[in-house]
Amino acid sequence: MMKKSFWYIFMLCLLLVGMVASGQEAEDDPIFTLQNDDPIVARGNSQPDSNLAWDRRYTDPGAVTYHDGQFHMIRNGFNGWPASVQMGYLVSDDGITWEQPQEAPILYTDDVPYAEVAALAGDLHVQEDGTWVLYFYTWNTLNPRSAGSTIGRATADDPLGPWTIAEEPLLTFDESLNETAVFAPSVIEIEDGFAMYYAAYDDRNALSIRRATSTDGL
Repeated sequence: MMKKSFWYIFMLCLLLVGMVASGQEAEDDPIFTLQNDDPIVARGNSQPDSNLAWDRRYTDPGAVTYHDGQFHMIRNGFNGWPASVQMGYLVSDDGITWEQPQEAPILYTDDVPYAEVAALAGDLHVQEDGTWVLYFYTWNTLNPRSAGSTIGRATADDPLGPWTIAEEPLLTFDESLNETAVFAPSVIEIEDGFAMYYAAYDDRNALSIRRATSTDGL
């Protein structure tokens, strides 16, 4: 009996040692590593009269997709918060060195009829027919956590535009779920349509991640 107990204890010790070693190995070998210390995309020119004045204070990655052997980014540029946000387009062969084909934004907050304060890029896709689809979200009050934020959709034949904005938001906050704002959409295609994962504030200013589905993406 003592031999069996000793054997069980010995095996348990080996298991624990293996788990600790495995955990240490995971810590030493992170899933993601920083590519370099320098930004791959910098904010715009600091001169107020520059053509890049729309992003001279802040830039935000917005949405990135990979299509036809290249990375494509629609980034958000803005000079205050909450404030008007504009979207610029960049392209890269390796995801590290990026070029901006034109200095001017491809989309402006003012282009979105239901964006009262700001509109920001959230997710980007290219359909089989070549249509570019951008999912974006809006801030509609100076307090981003308060009611009014929505998720919308824009389409174009080319990432430089012109972009057509859907007349109505795809998703708005749901008072029955105690939502006060919805934002940061991420959309994937599933077997019977599309699934959107998005962030939401509730009436206690608590954040959560939620899921919506659609048969046609609209």
